[in-house]
Amino acid sequence: MGLFQIYEDRPMGIDPGRYGSALLFNLPYPFGKERTYLPGVHLVASQLIHSGVRAEVCDLDLQEMPNKNILASYDNFGISVIGPSSIPCAISLAKELYECTGKSPAVGGRTVEGLEPYQFEKLFGPAARQVSSDEGTKKCFNIPKLAPRSRVPLASSLKNIDDSLMKTYLEHEFSMPTDFGCAYSCRYCPAENGARQEPRTYDAINQDVGYLASRAKEFGIKQLDIYLGSLDLFQDPAHLRGVLSIAASASKDVKFRLHGLSCASSFVDALEGNPDLKDLLHAAGFCMVSFGIDSTTREFMKSQRKMHNASYSDRALDICREIAVTPGILMLTGFHEEQYCGMAKDVFYTLKKIATHGAVARAYQAKDFVPRNTGWKIISDEDYRNEIALEARQKESVQKEAGYFLENWSELRERVDRMLENPELFRNIDFQMLGTDITNPNRMKRYASNASYLALIAAAELLGKNMNYPLFPQSSGDGLIAKSWNKAAKYLNSKMAFDR
Repeated sequence: MGLFQIYEDRPMGIDPGRYGSALLFNLPYPFGKERTYLPGVHLVASQLIHSGVRAEVCDLDLQEMPNKNILASYDNFGISVIGPSSIPCAISLAKELYECTGKSPAVGGRTVEGLEPYQFEKLFGPAARQVSSDEGTKKCFNIPKLAPRSRVPLASSLKNIDDSLMKTYLEHEFSMPTDFGCAYSCRYCPAENGARQEPRTYDAINQDVGYLASRAKEFGIKQLDIYLGSLDLFQDPAHLRGVLSIAASASKDVKFRLHGLSCASSFVDALEGNPDLKDLLHAAGFCMVSFGIDSTTREFMKSQRKMHNASYSDRALDICREIAVTPGILMLTGFHEEQYCGMAKDVFYTLKKIATHGAVARAYQAKDFVPRNTGWKIISDEDYRNEIALEARQKESVQKEAGYFLENWSELRERVDRMLENPELFRNIDFQMLGTDITNPNRMKRYASNASYLALIAAAELLGKNMNYPLFPQSSGDGLIAKSWNKAAKYLNSKMAFDR
């Protein structure tokens, strides 16, 4: 297949629509404003298209909800939940679809995968079906085989987008996946980790880059701002080299501004072991890499199973300065085991690297438990908790990592149950959200972590090097003060710039 040829055939010889039709929904931004971002659910739509389903996507950020007659023309519906803060909207949409059509939509995404079945049932009831695996997808959409996500091009779904909407997407930053998964197992991380990366095929990436470049040229768009979707972009240097080569070849028609996320150790090992990557990064238009540094305290990094140390972080930033690539520093503050001095050190380190390395700050407020991470599993899954408890009795390292959740699981379970009773509180475990009594039960540490979080954002903003902004949590109270606060918080959140 030639470079940039759009994939028109269907794998397994299946005709589109053989197994019915489906409308997939991208949920609106959960904090009260419209966001323009090419939905990642198009990858699922492409999988279904290549599996024999006539699949389309409705982006509720930019498109109206279809009327009842249009909805009735589809056999199935799907809802993608990107993060916990989207759960309230997903519940509302699922109930609306169920009441309107009598059909229970399939609800999936990494957040939904992390919910125990009883938790999903409590939140959605009979209005939706939980999808947490490929087998679940096949069952919900009545297909015998699901096309592998690593092989399908996004272009198969993107070509169904209206021209004016496609132009709008391409004029803004958007994401294109390069691989799936991460070999590391950071304890707080709810993403797909702990397994070898699954790279997308060059054929699929070729087609996507070619399609995007050709549409941009058609619309007169001179530059595409693309986030290379990967949990650790430099973990597989050989695959990255192929991705960058594809982008470099397409840059004759349109300029690319590429950026991505990497572990500091992966970045250092890749650049020092593959000197040719430097020139290829520049040829492809790669301009920024963000590192999940998260902390400057060695003990803390070990407790979170971080695979780098301070020397790796420093070296990664030095290399960025040497090759003229902007480094982003992801810094998390507010974990239960973090010390006050560590929070202050994290702020100082980030501001120092802004001054010396031209870094940009990406501060986040840590959440010990979110659906799919280790803390949530220990709190919610009794069998998993018993398994971890046995390991903790045998290994001191496991006790240090999981002891807090094992010793306090009943109290923490009560906090999870509060969110199940009031789904609006799921917004409070967004990583941009200020800490609350749900996420930070120790009041003094909550105040300190919120203060360090806000101080870092404020200082970086004054220096013109801030990449994201704080969000204000929902109160679970019923009184006038709580209601007034919630109204004010929603207004403030709607005015905050998007996480970049």
